[in-house]
Amino acid sequence: MLAIDALTLDYDVKFPLSLVISRKTFLRYQLFFCFLLHLKHVEQSLALMWIEQKISPWRRPVPDHAELRF
Repeated sequence: MLAIDALTLDYDVKFPLSLVISRKTFLRYQLFFCFLLHLKHVEQSLALMWIEQKISPWRRPVPDHAELRF
């Protein structure tokens, strides 16, 4: 299990605010926050892979395999 999967938020909402932010609403916010956190992780992973693919060793032609050349 990754730390990103185990991360949760919890907040005890006091009386006047609990009329607006119910437990069900807070649960929905938690699920939405978790989804956004996963999207940010995927975005950073893709950006890192994009940078790695642009480095010269990946783009060098392979002399033994003509089908792998650009």
